[in-house]
Amino acid sequence: MVSEVQTQGRGSSGRTWKSPKGGLWFSIIIRPKIPIDQILLLQFWFANALRKGIEEVYGVQSEVKWPNDLVVGWKKLAGVLIETKISGPALVYAIVGIGLNVNLTAEQLPTGATSIFLVKKKRFSLEKTLGSILPVLERHYETLRDESAVAGECEIGMA
Repeated sequence: MVSEVQTQGRGSSGRTWKSPKGGLWFSIIIRPKIPIDQILLLQFWFANALRKGIEEVYGVQSEVKWPNDLVVGWKKLAGVLIETKISGPALVYAIVGIGLNVNLTAEQLPTGATSIFLVKKKRFSLEKTLGSILPVLERHYETLRDESAVAGECEIGMA
C-alpha cells in the first residue's frame, strides 16, 4: 500500500504524526520463515536494506539510528516501523511501514529532519523512487535466512 499523505501515521512508542505530500509513505507485508526469537532482526534488516537502497539509487549515504530511523548528519531521512502477527511459536507475517522524505522542503519538515531533495538539490519521481527501492529490498530479502549475515550487514553504518 502506498499513500500520497498520511494523516494518522504511527511511530515507535505510539507517537503519531502527519506526513505531507512529497514523501514516500508505504507498507509491505512479508512472510519470512524465521523463528520468533529473531523478529528483532527484521528491524535491523529493513533499516539496513533501505539504507543501502537509498545509497544505491541516489548516492545519499545515511546511517541507521536504532531502533527505526535513517539519518543523514543526524537529521532524520526515513523511518521504519514493523508490526508482527504471531501464532503460537511462529511468525505469521510482518507489516513493514516505511516513510522516506523524498521531495520535502525544509518548511515541510519538522526540526531535525531532512530529505533527499535537500541533500541532492533535485526533485525525484515518487513512483520511480518506489520502483527503485523495492527491488533493492527484494534483492536483500534472502539474507533473512542467515542471522549472521544480517547482523554483519547491520553493523555497517550504525549511528
